[in-house]
Amino acid sequence: MTTPPDKRELDRLSLELRGLCRQIADLACRAEAEELLSQVESFAALTGAVQHDVDVWAERISQMLAGLYRAR
Repeated sequence: MTTPPDKRELDRLSLELRGLCRQIADLACRAEAEELLSQVESFAALTGAVQHDVDVWAERISQMLAGLYRAR
């Protein structure tokens, strides 16, 4: 039996991005961030996820956050 993936880091990053979305003035950039969050929510609803999948999504959010913070 496999252990379920640890999604705590993904959840933390998602919350951080969600909070930052409200502050993004560039509408195209905001739309991109909101689309990523929507995709992550859909992914989180899957029951067959493995840790690697969770880590990939967390990395995508982390990269977006880094770009947003650099642009500020």
